[in-house]
Amino acid sequence: MSKIEHSKQTLQHDKTSTAGNIADRLKTQHKKAVKRKTQKAYGKLLRKAKKTPTKLSFEDKKKTVINGKLKHVLERSSTEVGIAARSKVRQSDDNSGIHAAQLTQRSVSKGVQTAKSTHEKLRFQKDIKEFKGEQKLFKENVNKIYERSLKKNPQLQKTNPIKKALYKRQIKKKYATAYRAEAMRKKAKKAKQAEKVVRKEFGNLFKKLAGKKIGMVIIIAGLALTLMMSACTSCLSMCAGGGSTVIVTSYTSEDEDILGADADYEAMEKALATQISNIESENTGYDEYRYYLDQIGHDPHVLASYLTVKYIIYTREEVQGDLAYLFNLQYELTLTPITEIRTRIETRTRIETEIDSITGDVYEYEVEYEEEVEYEYYILEIKLQNTSLGRVVTPLLNREELEGYSVYMETQGNKPELFENHPYASRREYMAYEIPPEALEDAVFAAMIAEAEKHLGRPYVWGGSSPSTSFDCSGFVSWVINNSGWNVGRLNARGLSAITTQVSSANAKPGDLIFFNHTYASPEPHLPTHVGIYVGNNMMIHAGNPISYCRTDTPFWTEHFHSFGRLPGN
Repeated sequence: MSKIEHSKQTLQHDKTSTAGNIADRLKTQHKKAVKRKTQKAYGKLLRKAKKTPTKLSFEDKKKTVINGKLKHVLERSSTEVGIAARSKVRQSDDNSGIHAAQLTQRSVSKGVQTAKSTHEKLRFQKDIKEFKGEQKLFKENVNKIYERSLKKNPQLQKTNPIKKALYKRQIKKKYATAYRAEAMRKKAKKAKQAEKVVRKEFGNLFKKLAGKKIGMVIIIAGLALTLMMSACTSCLSMCAGGGSTVIVTSYTSEDEDILGADADYEAMEKALATQISNIESENTGYDEYRYYLDQIGHDPHVLASYLTVKYIIYTREEVQGDLAYLFNLQYELTLTPITEIRTRIETRTRIETEIDSITGDVYEYEVEYEEEVEYEYYILEIKLQNTSLGRVVTPLLNREELEGYSVYMETQGNKPELFENHPYASRREYMAYEIPPEALEDAVFAAMIAEAEKHLGRPYVWGGSSPSTSFDCSGFVSWVINNSGWNVGRLNARGLSAITTQVSSANAKPGDLIFFNHTYASPEPHLPTHVGIYVGNNMMIHAGNPISYCRTDTPFWTEHFHSFGRLPGN
């Protein structure tokens, strides 16, 4: 081979070698860059997670289960601990317990470190995937709310792009607040469930180890302590952010919009009451008008909770269509004309003649007589059915919305003061009251209170008249007196007033009934619309929401006071 050819081969080899080295270096640098980029992204994600609560999707997600590599690591660590401990326990020297404990500490530390490292790798992959999915879902939900707002607000559609962008930003901000807070609520719930499982499993484990050698007990105790401390740390960090749950359980709309929407709903109820009161003047020619009327009214917290889960943030103007729709579902007014064929005794006259036997003259005269005749009797039947608003809205909600609705109803949107004077606003607690001993010396009154107090805390239910369904105001009083010596059947407030003898406020005594009027939009507001049992000292027990004792001298009840009535024989 000539020197020239040899030089060419050497140069070619050097080029190939150099290219290979460059490729290797580029590959190595690429790997390092990818690793740095990944670590940077993960670090950024972790820092963000520390600053703000975890993002939430309102869709159910599968619970994170420790499995795969992490599970194997934990099993392997505990197995190694067991093997090492058994070998130490077999030794006969007096320090076997100490050696086993030291080995336990080292093995547990190693196992926890390995598990932590593996768990972080697995969690990183899962967090990245979930983070992207949650970001996408968040944007979609915000866009849906924004588009729905545009459709229901023609004025907003005409505004300039800057105002639209600011409005969308406001929606995004408020939605994000609720979004994060809901995540904390679900995490807290999962933490409690996990803690129960851990306590149960370790309880069973210690029962199985009862009577075993002290070395093994120390080992298991070390593992239990380590894992329990880890679980408690998670729970503590969860509790630190627990205050955020107040946000997601609160009504997110402005108070004036919540109250305004409820006022609009009440206006429709008042219009319905007016329509009923005008039926006789607008439908003349009937012999009888028969009324079968449910009470008119609604729980304002039901309306606010429903609109909140549907809109998250709503204005008074944009829910007008929803109010009309719900109103038509809640109330059904029917007028049914009925014609009955009846008989009655009527007095009639007929002409009779008489001939004078002497003169032959003919005389005519009228004679009255009674006759049973048939006639048509015209009746107009007026029936108003109130399907309580709570029963109306729940079928309109999907599973996730129903969960949110239940939370709002439970917390009253953290704004119970909005409707504190509303007679049908749901309340979580009932007021207790201790009846003066001298009042209970009356055996009849004592029997009434004994029966009434069985039902303290039961919710108010339209038309309810028994413990199986709970009660409304008249159903509760009817039940109590029917189980305390009377038998009056199921009467409404007007019916109960009719069977009592009216007494003055000065002469009212425990056991009398106390009546109120115009507590809701009634077609006959001058008649009683609410009833309770007076217990003396300006106190009554009644079916509010829930059944509770209540003062009768508050501004609301004073304004609507009608009369006291004494039951027969009392």
